[in-house]
Amino acid sequence: MRLSEVVDLVPKQTRTRFKLMGKELGQGVEASVAQHAKKEDVVNRTMEVNDNRYLSFLRVVLEHQNNPFFPRIYHVRQYRYDNRLMLFIQMERLEPINLNASVLKQIGIDLSPEYIEKEALKSLQKQHFRSFYHDAYEKFAAERDIVYRDVHNFFDSKRSRQALKAQSENPHFHEALDLLEPFFKHFAQDLHGGNWMVRPKTGQIVVIDPFVPEHVEARAKGNR
Repeated sequence: MRLSEVVDLVPKQTRTRFKLMGKELGQGVEASVAQHAKKEDVVNRTMEVNDNRYLSFLRVVLEHQNNPFFPRIYHVRQYRYDNRLMLFIQMERLEPINLNASVLKQIGIDLSPEYIEKEALKSLQKQHFRSFYHDAYEKFAAERDIVYRDVHNFFDSKRSRQALKAQSENPHFHEALDLLEPFFKHFAQDLHGGNWMVRPKTGQIVVIDPFVPEHVEARAKGNR
C-alpha cells in the first residue's frame, strides 16, 4: 500500500467522510482519533499535515505492514481542503500502555512496579512537596508519567537505542529500529510511553508516532 495522490475536497465530500466517524476516543497534538461507526476494531485518525515527519513515518509503515511493531493501516487518503493538507487514516484500534509496563519487555525495557511507585513518589515530592496521593487517579497519573518518561529516555540517543536492540532477539524490532534510525538524524524522537500502544488481542507493542512535530520542536527551542 502507498500514499494516494492529494484529492481536493468540497464541503459536501468532507461531511460525507466524517459520517464514517463514531465516538471520539482521543485528541493529541497532531491528530484526533474516533471509533469507526461500524467496526469496533477499527479507528479513524484525522490530522492536518504541517510537515513531512508523520508522512515519512507513514510511508515506512505502509511499506512494512508485515512488521508487528507498526500499526495495521486499512485505508489512507490525502485531501486538500481550505488550503490545508489533511490525512484520513483507517487503522486498527490499539490500547494505551498506561501501567502495563510488562509489555515494554518486548523492546528491552524492564520497569518493575516497585521502581515505578518509588519514582512516582519522588516526583510527587519534588513537584508538590508531599509524599501522599490525594486519590487513586493522581497515583495512576503519577506512575504513568514515570513509565512514559523512562521509555522516552531509553530512546534518547543512538547509543541507547542500539543497547535496546542488542537486548532484543526479535528480528522485527531490529528491523523497526533500523528503519526509523536514519530519520533521528533530522527529526527529534518522541518515543515516550504514550506513543507506544498495545494490540489488545495479542499484547503486541506498536509504535504510532515516533517523531516530534516540527512546529512543536520549534516552539520548544524558542522557549529555551
